[in-house]
Amino acid sequence: MQQNLEITALNGTKYQFVEVEIFTKFVNVYAWYSNKWNRLTCTFKNLEDAKLWIEEMVKKLGEDCKILLHGDSMGGATVLMTTGLELPPQVKAAISDCAFTSAWEVFASVLKNTYHLPAFPLLQIANGMVKKRAGYELDECNAKNEVAKAKIPILFIHGE
Repeated sequence: MQQNLEITALNGTKYQFVEVEIFTKFVNVYAWYSNKWNRLTCTFKNLEDAKLWIEEMVKKLGEDCKILLHGDSMGGATVLMTTGLELPPQVKAAISDCAFTSAWEVFASVLKNTYHLPAFPLLQIANGMVKKRAGYELDECNAKNEVAKAKIPILFIHGE
């Protein structure tokens, strides 16, 4: 029996999926809906977790399952960065809706367009603080670098 599924994202965008059998798993990034982890990581610490979730789905659904990754905003960036990992063959494609390229580029754009400030030296100072407190640098979470390694098709959805 064919099934139509419509999903409405938080921003009001509607997605329609048609499939014979659908199993959906929603995963939240660190610190998004709970305070277990006290800082957002711009997807950097979510990549290995995403891979673990995919492997768990294959175990639950069987070797013949087909997996489509989908993410919106920060989740879109997580999906893009996940495509650069060595993924199981069950992952067939990815959809990224309004992802960012890198935390560095986002912060540089906000400084310029919102606050009319230059990125230098503010980003270098912020980057040092992030490295000291969180253990990574702002440009380490870079979707562009990971997409270059992707072996699956990706649908990019983005607006102005």
